[in-house]
Amino acid sequence: MTTNTYEAAPGTRDGFSSLGIAVDNLDMNGAVDRIAELIRAYPADKKARSVATLNVDFMVNALGYAFSKPRHPELLEILRSADLVTADGFPVVVLSKIMNSPIKSRVTGADLVPALAERGAASGWSLYLLGGQAGSADEAAEKLCDQYPGLTIAGTDAPMVHVSGEGMSSYEADDAEIVARINAAKPDILLIGFGNPKQEQWFYRNRHALRVPVSIGVGGTFEFIAGRTRRAPELLQKLNLEWVYRVYQDPHRLWKRYCIGLVKLGLLTMPLLWLRLLESLKLGRKSAAPLQWQTLWGSRRDVVQTAQLPKYVTRQLLEQLLATIKADPERMLILDMHRVRHIELAAHLAFFEIGRRFSSGQANGVLLSLRPKVRRRLEAGRIMDTCASNTRSLAELHGVMNMPASTGTSCRSYVLDDSALVYLGGDATATSLTNLGFEICVADIARDRRCIIDMRYVTELDSLTFAHLYRLVKSIPNGKEKLLISGLSSDHRTTLGQTGLDQYLTVINDRQLSSYLFKSAEVTSS
Repeated sequence: MTTNTYEAAPGTRDGFSSLGIAVDNLDMNGAVDRIAELIRAYPADKKARSVATLNVDFMVNALGYAFSKPRHPELLEILRSADLVTADGFPVVVLSKIMNSPIKSRVTGADLVPALAERGAASGWSLYLLGGQAGSADEAAEKLCDQYPGLTIAGTDAPMVHVSGEGMSSYEADDAEIVARINAAKPDILLIGFGNPKQEQWFYRNRHALRVPVSIGVGGTFEFIAGRTRRAPELLQKLNLEWVYRVYQDPHRLWKRYCIGLVKLGLLTMPLLWLRLLESLKLGRKSAAPLQWQTLWGSRRDVVQTAQLPKYVTRQLLEQLLATIKADPERMLILDMHRVRHIELAAHLAFFEIGRRFSSGQANGVLLSLRPKVRRRLEAGRIMDTCASNTRSLAELHGVMNMPASTGTSCRSYVLDDSALVYLGGDATATSLTNLGFEICVADIARDRRCIIDMRYVTELDSLTFAHLYRLVKSIPNGKEKLLISGLSSDHRTTLGQTGLDQYLTVINDRQLSSYLFKSAEVTSS
């Protein structure tokens, strides 16, 4: 299999989607630099940020076997919302290669804490050690201070916290006391050693009360630093066999956990291996050109932009799209995906971020006509759930753009470069159209562009309606090609057939309508 060496576009997240969890492409120095940036950002917004060190345990605890049903939805959301995620386990590094987005190296919690202590001693950061076995945080703090002179330890604490069971009944009072002690110490970095998923859940439920720039879940790192648990020899670490040494140290507790975790991760990864093989066999893919946007003008405040995605969607294309969304999150975007056959694995992270922005309301967008095969492939990558609420069929799209009243007559139009889409709704009889001045308006629109009259929301219609449309066709040069009708129900089609005017009027289906609305045109590019 070939390996992708493509670098992320400026302003986008450099990393990959690890079964629906974004992992950053950083080595140890890069991770420490990023945490330094998070610390510097805190005075401006006072937001407590989190760092997760992702390993097999995290993924197995969060994900279920079913594509659309996580084992631990809360943990999955916590990991997805983390401000920085590093690859703690070697399988995560392997997964990055399967996704054709290889990351630089592992960044384990056991290595990250000493690196932060070293930088902290030079930069004046203070650390707070929370959790671990009784006394291990104190011992770890003492050793870190001995090893890195000048390091400030703001405090240590090993409280009992509950994220399940009867003990949760008093979590508010218990957490308030712990958070008060941490805030009073004013640390720059909070190291939480409760183990997964307890440490992530505890941070998440207290994130709004904590006054700490960065919090990091570090699992059993305090025991490693204190010397209570031995790390694997350096050779085994370099060979990525540290887990074997850990099982050797505590076989009764760890052999089952590691075996189940690795087997489950293998099963979760198998569909992605198949997709990666398909990508490798289909060589010579051309880079897609930048998306070409068309604008549907309804009014100054009612603007919709549309673009059609190509058959093969690349990482570069989606990162360009993500940059467009970030630049103007207010505008309404419709992404027509009916031509898409495959979204490359390296592009999953960008698609994940686009879906998250659409579903969270950070941006306005709709994914249109996603094919079932593409949907299944996104589900295999565990990212379909991030955008499912914003995926529409063409029929549902019309409801997004226009939902006329069921009574009376409604008419609304959107103007493109060379076409206009006119929605009719409610009562569309000959009398109501005459009172609306429909013929005059449409004739004016159709003089210099194609006019598509969509009737899917019409509730009342008579045969004379088609007489009006036929009269319009006759009055416009090349009227049969310039005046098109879409959205006719089966009953409306029957009525049209009974009038004998069907041979003079051009009726198009939804696929043809999509090709008119979302065709690649020479228009303003993003």
